[in-house]
Amino acid sequence: MRSMRLSKLQFHLLLPTVLLGLVACSDNNSTTASSPSSPSPTPTSSVSGTVTAPSGVVVNFSQPTLFQLFFPPAYAAIIGLEPVSNATVELIRIDDDGNQVGEVIASAPTSITGEYNITLPSGVSLAGNLVVRIRGANTNMNAIALDQKVNIDPGSHYIYQNLVDSDLVMADLAANHIVTLRGVIDELDLTAGTDLTETLAALDAVAGFRMKQEVAVLATTPGDAAIFEGSWRNGIFEMALHDHDDGTSSSFYTSMEIGVLDIESNSSDNLSITLASYEYNNGILGFYQSGEAIDSWLFTATEFTSTPEAPEVVDVEVTSDGTLIERLSLDEHLSYDNGDGPEFGFRTLPSTFILAPGGSDDVKVGINQEVGLRFLTVDTDNDGKFDAVDPNQKVGDEPSLTFDLFVKNGNGMSNSILDGNIGLVEFELLLDSNNAKTEVATESSILSFDGTDAFSTLEGSEKLAEIVRTPTSVAFSDTLSGDDVSGTYGVSDNGQLTLSIDEGDDNITINGFVSGSGDLLVASLVERTEVASPQPEDPPQVVEYIQWLSMGIGLGDTPPSVAGVKYKLYPMELGFTENGGTDVLTFSHPGTLTFSESGTQATLIGQTLGITRHAALGQVLPPEEEQETIQMTANVNPDSSVTLEEDDGSLEVTLDGFVSADGSRMLLSLKAIEDDGTPDAYHGLGFVFAVKED
Repeated sequence: MRSMRLSKLQFHLLLPTVLLGLVACSDNNSTTASSPSSPSPTPTSSVSGTVTAPSGVVVNFSQPTLFQLFFPPAYAAIIGLEPVSNATVELIRIDDDGNQVGEVIASAPTSITGEYNITLPSGVSLAGNLVVRIRGANTNMNAIALDQKVNIDPGSHYIYQNLVDSDLVMADLAANHIVTLRGVIDELDLTAGTDLTETLAALDAVAGFRMKQEVAVLATTPGDAAIFEGSWRNGIFEMALHDHDDGTSSSFYTSMEIGVLDIESNSSDNLSITLASYEYNNGILGFYQSGEAIDSWLFTATEFTSTPEAPEVVDVEVTSDGTLIERLSLDEHLSYDNGDGPEFGFRTLPSTFILAPGGSDDVKVGINQEVGLRFLTVDTDNDGKFDAVDPNQKVGDEPSLTFDLFVKNGNGMSNSILDGNIGLVEFELLLDSNNAKTEVATESSILSFDGTDAFSTLEGSEKLAEIVRTPTSVAFSDTLSGDDVSGTYGVSDNGQLTLSIDEGDDNITINGFVSGSGDLLVASLVERTEVASPQPEDPPQVVEYIQWLSMGIGLGDTPPSVAGVKYKLYPMELGFTENGGTDVLTFSHPGTLTFSESGTQATLIGQTLGITRHAALGQVLPPEEEQETIQMTANVNPDSSVTLEEDDGSLEVTLDGFVSADGSRMLLSLKAIEDDGTPDAYHGLGFVFAVKED
């Protein structure tokens, strides 16, 4: 991830594969100009535009004339969207779920070039709940009629689908809202699929997450940027699946960054964020065929600085509820120079990053996605060195998900800020090239801080789960006992945290930070195991990479009531199947966990977004979404630990963790186990950051 994480090493090795055949809509804007944000109906006499569709479905909408049957349009052979001629465009009103209200208001035919013009009846004005549509044998295409110029195409229909699937009031939409959403599609500038279903699915694969991000903040109003000024810390945890288009290799990528950010206001609702210092680590475990077996390699890197020569600066919008929004256009960069110039070039598709309030004014949290494409490079100036992306030689894809956390630095802090119990949730990854092995573990426990300089694990509070994955096997265990730890700690004036753990002959130092109120703790650790290289003159080889993220929340003497409380969920999950598949999962927008009035039951609702590879060397599939509704039993214990469970006989889902003293947050470990003995039986572990809804 870049931008809000603000730094990323400018190199990639083996990275993942997403469809390129998408909508080419560079001249098919739903509106011709940005309109005022007021949702007031727009008086006008007509609405007009052009209807285009993928070539495979044009016949479903059109009724060809005898002339066209013998003399088809010259543009019929063009790959991409084609005009829909001799079809009927209808003007209708809809409710917030997309259902038609009343009769068809007006209609008009399309010309041989797909153009239409509908005269509005007296008293009808353009609005967000007014739609122009064409109906085919098996499907419709729609567009929101908020301007006099409204084109109907797969892009307009995709926007329509996302809006009616949201919680927005359609009549309150404004023309500039459609301009924003249309921009998500138009920036792609790609090619249509063969039919509408294929085109919409491909579009959703690369723009779906961003579209939902934009819809989520569509109705927000500008906020006060000045309240965010000051010094902040960020923590970023990333997971990605990388592949090669020919199926010969693949890799799993993970990274973690801890940094210090300086934030200033540019205007009343716009911020400038500067990366003042950071430490960034990543690990890539690659897989390839070696005879009968699948072998692996491991690459790791680290980058850190306290005084960047050219600090990166980004601009971020602020909304009235304290959400931070950054919109990024298409990014292109090259990999490292291997002597003949960079071997690979990368394009990262446009994206929108959102960090929402995280339970208090000094904490922001979000799950974000990037979709990257990997290409070979070309020598454009004939100097014998590759120097530019070759767009005709795509070789792989690299979709990724990141968990992003911003915490404002405190002032005048000391060790006394940590006094009492902290509920801790840990997420650990181990990449091992010796055995092509990946290990993932979660643990929840309670750390007791004495307010002076010592801490220790509260005996009996640990819950541990672990998955060990090789290309041919998956082993799961949750019967392991966690290790009790004890040691000393220090908190600096601005909240920097140091934990020193005594393990006999080996002391471990872990760095992190604490929020100004002391109710949120973040710590991280990266370890590498090296062995001597076969060639004495070469540097040692890294054969094992461990990446550990820990977050903690302050617990009360007694737990708060969760009866009737609703939480927004920000999950990250890594899972494996018996047949070599891998999944990186989250929700496409924050899910919810709503407790019953008794507090003993809870309903989890979310739209799971998955980056999936079905085999060890398989290609990464386009991100898929699946609606989830899970009824869970809930138990909040006197020590503020929380357990939520659901077992439908095929899939067991368990959330273990804690609720904060004021009830504003929960931190949970996540376990999803499908143990039916089939090759695609799923085992997943992860963590969830939960924020109480107002």
